[in-house]
Amino acid sequence: MATDDVGSSGELPAPPYSADLLSDLHAGVLPESVSERLWPLVRNDPQAMEVISALDRVTEQLGALGRDHSVASPIPDDVADRITRALAEEGESSVSRVVPLARRRRWAAVAGGALAAAAAVVVAVAVVTPTSNPTDPPIASPSTSETSSGPAVLELDADLDAARLLTVIGSRRLGALENPEVLAECLRANGIEPSRTLLGSGEVRLDGAPGVLLLLAGPQPPQITALVVGNSCSATNPATMSVTDIG
Repeated sequence: MATDDVGSSGELPAPPYSADLLSDLHAGVLPESVSERLWPLVRNDPQAMEVISALDRVTEQLGALGRDHSVASPIPDDVADRITRALAEEGESSVSRVVPLARRRRWAAVAGGALAAAAAVVVAVAVVTPTSNPTDPPIASPSTSETSSGPAVLELDADLDAARLLTVIGSRRLGALENPEVLAECLRANGIEPSRTLLGSGEVRLDGAPGVLLLLAGPQPPQITALVVGNSCSATNPATMSVTDIG
């Protein structure tokens, strides 16, 4: 989370905005009082809007991938290749130069035990994916917990089909974990750093039991970790229902 970019008295940071902050703003995880004040400033900052536009494209691409039920584990080669190249090139990416990410290391370092670079990875993937006309003006719409094209509750069974899990990519339905602090505590209780990129989430029923499915950047790019937890997940109760790495 990039809430540390916002001062203790609530003052907003001045441009250039960090990729961490823009990623959290785009994902809808900042406090509402901060988001309402920050969005107008970001929309008037062309450099920041380049990042937001890139995040929009990645969200759309991931959502389309998740809705394609022909996708199964492992992750398709072309997608894996784009993510791998993005990780290799992100240090040289023009978008990643918005501001130094001193507080977070790159996702590529996860294999060595470091934290994930949520925003930098997502932006880098967008940079190496030529899917939009560079002359198109950047248009962004804030992501919220209501952003989803899938069913309100996803029915799962013990088999945990990878293609079915991936349908929540690009969605954001956190249910009982909507509070960012509760989500972070739940992830830590399950041995997962909250800084790992949240690619999608959805409310589910696993063998009839209610819970929340979280798709996160996996331990070995381009893997995706699918974590299902019960609604009671907290700092003292991991409420783990299932955890698996896709890809």
